[in-house]
Amino acid sequence: MMQWLSQVDAEARLKVQTNPEALIRLFAISRFLKNAFYPADFELTDEWESAVVLSEEGRTIASELEREGVLDSVRLAAFTMLRMFAFRDVLIDIGCDMERIVTFLSRMLHSGGVRWPYVYGHTLYDKFQDTYQGNRTDFLEADHVRNLLSGTAQGVFQVGPLLSGPLGLLESADWRIVPPTLHLPLWHCSDPGCGSLHLVKAHQYQTPTEVGFLRACRHLEDRYGPESEWSGPSASICSERFASCPSDCVRQYRSLWKGFPPARFRRFLASPKTMWQFD
Repeated sequence: MMQWLSQVDAEARLKVQTNPEALIRLFAISRFLKNAFYPADFELTDEWESAVVLSEEGRTIASELEREGVLDSVRLAAFTMLRMFAFRDVLIDIGCDMERIVTFLSRMLHSGGVRWPYVYGHTLYDKFQDTYQGNRTDFLEADHVRNLLSGTAQGVFQVGPLLSGPLGLLESADWRIVPPTLHLPLWHCSDPGCGSLHLVKAHQYQTPTEVGFLRACRHLEDRYGPESEWSGPSASICSERFASCPSDCVRQYRSLWKGFPPARFRRFLASPKTMWQFD
């Protein structure tokens, strides 16, 4: 197991990679996987096992997690390592079949019931106000999240070159950092001194995939301590190529497929800065 890496150490290691852009693509995939809302009947297919290639550290950790009963299959181990992206070191090898993985992600979005919440505009906020029984909350259970997202648009987000939206995942020539989030802007409080738009954490269904991911994260933290600081350097590499804002991200999505109804993208609220950061 590699020693813990600070953000400075991780950034130095990332910049000497033979193909840092391929690694950033894997980082982008992992952020979309980590911050998606999965349906109650979500199941993995065998394709993930063959498409995901683990790094040396990833193979070591996956073997330990399977040996100790934390993860019960090679397929789940591959998906979990990709979703985590890194612990002390990067868990995924750039030899992954990224084209197939992006195809899997788009299929999950179109037909598998996987959602990224559309957090711009008033749609979720208004629906929450109309349907939630209570005054305030810090989280929503999975059934409430499913009902809230039902009938709403897929979220428009971008990490590096990967851009999500109603048509699935597209690859953009322009890189941005507008990461997907499960922290939803749903209510204002009654305190007259508070003007903040409060975020509500969307909880997941406890599917075997989700339980395995949470158990793996808990096992590694309990045994080895905190993970290295990879998210900041990965975002930094992306940000050297662009400046991002949510409206810019959505305009780019529209430019890649001009036939999509423009009304879907017309209105935006400025997102709290915390919504732009990586979970």
